[in-house]
Amino acid sequence: MLTGCEYLTERRTSTQRSASDAEVDDIIHLFDVLDSCDSLKELQFAALSYDRLPKYGPEEINVCTVVDKQIHTDSKLIELCAKVDSLSADPGSLATISSTISDSDINKISNSFGNQLQASTRTIQDQLTQLTAVCNQLSGLSQSSSSVGHQLKDRQLDRSRNIVVTGVAEDRNDKVWRSNVVAVLQAAAGRDVQILDAFRLGGRFTAGKTRPILVKLQSAWDRRVVLSGASSLSRSDVFRQVYIAPDESLDTRRRNTLDRLKGRAERAGLSAVLSSGVLSIDGNDVFSLEQGYLVSRDNVFMLFSHG
Repeated sequence: MLTGCEYLTERRTSTQRSASDAEVDDIIHLFDVLDSCDSLKELQFAALSYDRLPKYGPEEINVCTVVDKQIHTDSKLIELCAKVDSLSADPGSLATISSTISDSDINKISNSFGNQLQASTRTIQDQLTQLTAVCNQLSGLSQSSSSVGHQLKDRQLDRSRNIVVTGVAEDRNDKVWRSNVVAVLQAAAGRDVQILDAFRLGGRFTAGKTRPILVKLQSAWDRRVVLSGASSLSRSDVFRQVYIAPDESLDTRRRNTLDRLKGRAERAGLSAVLSSGVLSIDGNDVFSLEQGYLVSRDNVFMLFSHG
């Protein structure tokens, strides 16, 4: 029946398992093959060494015995619950039970509880001490980071070589408006001026809106020369609407602009009223310390020209 079966082979001991272990597996598989061929239906198997059978008594594997034990356990539980209910309903019984507890037992329970409470308190205090130390370290790190941040901020706010150019036409090509900035600075200084960096202020490109340009020059001396010659741009036909101002904080720039507009309006004989940081000229709100120009600059200049 087993002719040609793959499990009829000689086994050798390997690094993974011994030959006897492999042969046991082969024997078990051979029985499976015979059983699948229905060749074991006429055979019966019996244990020859009963001492090798599991050491369980018949009463422990009998299902009826297990059920009987469960029923007995349930009855005991019901009886115990009934006793507890009767004791709860009878205060005298509870008093009798409490009287059976001696003072020594109460002292033992109290001492045990006190010791556990003290141990828990010490543990909590140790954890609080560790937490306080960690908080102090974090506070020190925070103060250090804050000081470093202030130093970096101070460096970033160095405006000693910066100027702001307004009135240069917008263009999506950076090279176009940058070349115009170079021409403006040359016209103001009367010579070539080295530019380190230049970028638009006030967000993204918007058609019909001219954003100011922040320019960082090579030296503070170049900045002084450009600012001293900025007034000459008003005499140029090309750069008449271009203005150069020192780079200042936003609040300072808006305050200076507001004062300048207010003084010009008064010189033109217009009604200039400043209320809550908003400048009104002839009843029209034109500038705010919080938002800047509230109308286009052309409209502001039209008010001056009418005046």
